[in-house]
Formats: sequence, C-alpha cells, structure tokens
Amino acid sequence: MIQIRDLWKSFISDDGSSAQALQGVTLTIAAGEFVAFMGPNGAAKTTLFRSVLGELRADKGEIFLNGTSTNSDRDGAFKRMPYVPQNPSALAFPEMTIEEHLLVAEQRSSAARFWRRGITRQRRQRYAEFLVRYGAETMA
Repeated sequence: MIQIRDLWKSFISDDGSSAQALQGVTLTIAAGEFVAFMGPNGAAKTTLFRSVLGELRADKGEIFLNGTSTNSDRDGAFKRMPYVPQNPSALAFPEMTIEEHLLVAEQRSSAARFWRRGITRQRRQRYAEFLVRYGAETMA
C-alpha cells in the first residue's frame, strides 16, 4: 500500500522565482489496486512519482510504502518500484500499443507473462472503457 499525506514540492527557477508543483497531495493506493495518473504536461505527475520513488525530497509531507516512510527507507523498497518514464522514446518497447502497456501493467505479477497474446476482446473493451472514463480515449 502507498500512502501520501499532505505532500508539497516547489522548485526555484533560474530567475529565482518559485513554482509550486505539488500542493497538499493526499492519496492512498491499496495493495493490488491499479491506478493510472493522466494529465497535461506540467500537471506534476512526474514530480509526484519521483517523490514517491525517493528521487526528489518533498518540501513537506510524508510518503509510506506498506507503513515504511520514505524518510527512513531512502534506499529500500522505493528504489525497486517500477517506473515508466514520461518520454515515450525512453520506453523499453516504444512500438507497443497503449493496450499492450495496460496489459503488461495488469499482469506485472503474473508468473506466466504471456502478455503479447493476451489482448482479448474483453480486455480491449475494458481498456477502452478505462481510457474513456479518464478522458484519454485518443491514446488507444
């Protein structure tokens, strides 16, 4: 489980001005829950992920993985969490479709990992509904 409590992060630009990226983010993701973060460039998705992974230190707030704080475990479980970079060309498989990426994420703990042949009609429908629900149908 991941718990984020009142997370704040700002950045200082070259001209000395400050930009507030995260403002009091509070979020709980239960064990086994699948969550996607979508939004325009500059919405602070990457800042949130890099904070969770321990790559950025938040100005304020706490992040826990299974009850362990990032402040006390900077080199532990958080460093082993999977992360897909923002730049699609940096992906291991840039030729994969969004459906294939969703299937890999869904089956990430499956021992068989026969994901390439696993895009069934039911999964395709579920993924399409997922993308429509979050306004990302153009990604399909």
